[in-house]
Amino acid sequence: MGHAQKQPREGVGKILAEAHKHQVEKLQRRQEAHKSDAGQDRRRQLTARSLIFLLPLLLLLTVANILSANRAEAPFTPDEEWIAARSLIYLTASAVEEYRAREGEWPRDLAQVQYQDNQVFYSQLDDTYSLTIRTTTHVVTYHQGEDLAPYREDWVQLSRKVSQ
Repeated sequence: MGHAQKQPREGVGKILAEAHKHQVEKLQRRQEAHKSDAGQDRRRQLTARSLIFLLPLLLLLTVANILSANRAEAPFTPDEEWIAARSLIYLTASAVEEYRAREGEWPRDLAQVQYQDNQVFYSQLDDTYSLTIRTTTHVVTYHQGEDLAPYREDWVQLSRKVSQ
């Protein structure tokens, strides 16, 4: 009988030992999770601090880039822009005139002459047309019927300059 009572106590001892082991493991997992959460909180704080530092720096660099872009020199002088605009008008007017000779009418838009340049504004009214280009310093306008020779001379001059 004494032996029978020992077994249950040993069984209870094993159960208590297992329960204690389980509780210790559970406590260790909680501590590790807490350490992990604390590490994440620390990383979040570092990220927030980094953003607080980086945001003004990014803003400063953006403003500096905008200001330097506004101060950038034009790639061409006003005279070069004038010559380039007149050359472009000559080429466009030539294409429009060729279209008229071939089709018997003015094109509705520059797409019909397969010459599209977003700098050239084409307007056609009745039996005449005009071409306009705006540069940074000039507005160059050609009205159909004006002498194209000066525009052609600018185109020849520009072609020579480019080929050098």
